[in-house]
Amino acid sequence: MSESGLSRYATLWPEGRQGGIARPARITNDKPYVSSYRYKPLDTQKNEIRLLTIEPLTPVSLIKCQIQTVSLDNAPPYQALSYAWGHGRGYRNIYLQGYLYSVTENLAAALRQLSRPGSGVRPIWIDAICINQQDPRERNHQVNKMRAIYEQAECVIIWLGPADEHSSRALALSRSLVLHEEVQQDSSQLINDPKRRHQFRGFQMLLQRPYWSRVWVIQEVNSAKKGMVMCGQDSVAWTDLLRAQNIINSNRSALWRLATDDPLLSGIRPTIWADGPRGLLPHIKNHDPSLFEALTWHSDKLSSLPEDKVYALLGITTARDDPRIVVDYNKDWVNAYPSPLSDGSLDKFYAAGTSKASTVIESDGALLAKGFCLGDISFAGPNTIRNTDRRKEKVFALCDDFHRSRSILGHKKVSLEKLLRLCKNFTCGRIPEEPQVLMRELKEDTQRIILGLLAFLDPKPGVPLGRDLARLAAELLEKSNRSDVERLGQSVLRDLVSIVEFRRFFVCSNGLQGSAYEDAIVGCKVCILFGCATPVVLKPVGNLWVRTSFNVLGDAYVDGYMNGEGMKELEQGQYQLTEFVII
Repeated sequence: MSESGLSRYATLWPEGRQGGIARPARITNDKPYVSSYRYKPLDTQKNEIRLLTIEPLTPVSLIKCQIQTVSLDNAPPYQALSYAWGHGRGYRNIYLQGYLYSVTENLAAALRQLSRPGSGVRPIWIDAICINQQDPRERNHQVNKMRAIYEQAECVIIWLGPADEHSSRALALSRSLVLHEEVQQDSSQLINDPKRRHQFRGFQMLLQRPYWSRVWVIQEVNSAKKGMVMCGQDSVAWTDLLRAQNIINSNRSALWRLATDDPLLSGIRPTIWADGPRGLLPHIKNHDPSLFEALTWHSDKLSSLPEDKVYALLGITTARDDPRIVVDYNKDWVNAYPSPLSDGSLDKFYAAGTSKASTVIESDGALLAKGFCLGDISFAGPNTIRNTDRRKEKVFALCDDFHRSRSILGHKKVSLEKLLRLCKNFTCGRIPEEPQVLMRELKEDTQRIILGLLAFLDPKPGVPLGRDLARLAAELLEKSNRSDVERLGQSVLRDLVSIVEFRRFFVCSNGLQGSAYEDAIVGCKVCILFGCATPVVLKPVGNLWVRTSFNVLGDAYVDGYMNGEGMKELEQGQYQLTEFVII
């Protein structure tokens, strides 16, 4: 190959780090490239971190980065990146200190955007590059400092990914909503504008990006003194995006009416408006939550490693300085959980009262946990929702599942009190968020309204409604017309679908009712284990050392046993303390 031919590939070669004639570097890989770059150890006594400088990008070059070590105590002004790693979607090569180095495609896209001429990016901290991911001791040390790193950054760049037509419309809507409110103090007119439907659709799509589902970004965003949201080249202040979402939520009844008759908007679940920026908030305005509260609020967030569910939230909770909770990636991940689960209390459920977890992990991995059994499941209700694809059909499937579960109460007259308790257990005591404004306008107990809607929308009453259910449905029609009741019902039950889609109603042999995950079957035990916020369902899986062993299937909602009532009955001798072998 001629010298001029070689020059075409010069920017793709390791820059003087490898001898001889090297092949051009591959830009993309299915697996990360094993880099020859070697990190120099950080001095923990000097509170050191690494910062990245991204060189301006030329059209034919790979991304080039330089790395420097500084003390966090006197670090120069820098930014920090918050993003979703994007595992499993390929890798791209960059240059780090002249060595080839692989990063995920999503991070490469962010680096490429930040390296554009005129971007004005200061030195930046990026976890995947600035932490030696192959050194567990360094990871432990740096993860403990992440809150301080993001707090000290001049700006946290929140990278949602490359731009598309939806993101452009969403960010334009955010700017319009904030500006509209600042000028007129009333956004209802803008919310009701049908011409904005594509922008609202774009906003919905923006809230479904993978970024919002990652657990690590919660700490990163809440530690920032300033945030900038970026989609490709487009950007908006974090406070403006959050403010826009709050404006939408304050006008959601108007948006709900607009979405009901609009196929463009009705396909998105209403609860999406509680996700996105609002879904990353710590939920307590004046003080930090306990780790237990944070784990519960953000239990649906995702992480690559199970222990990161704890480590990612630790820095924003009251447990961050608890010496019992130590970030240690060398430990078995099971050991990351016992201490955090007892560091605080959940403000909603206290099934085990104020008791502390009493557990022992044996040498073979079996967990011995103390608690007591509330009852053995003798009836497990149907769950046909998951087998239904279309959202409207899921609503009817939910109604059908409820009324088939109701059949366990018998075909004779059933008191309204029993029906309301069954409804509360079936829906896990949850009141859907989206239609609460309309419910308050009806000035009725929301549980009665839900029960009435389940009766009103029952598609094929295989089980007779009975006088009380029929009366509740009729009361709704007295307060509003049929079309409004049907729209309200569709909205309420769509929200409930997201709550009960993977659950089923159950009854125990002693008459106890509740709701559990769909894996619960006849023969499973509903128990309260010390230190647990909710009852749990244990499935017998065989005999181990002459003792029955169990798998934990998940939590259970049991009305009347969610706030320590069972612990009082245990003290009164109504239940027997037991040690369960969990494998």
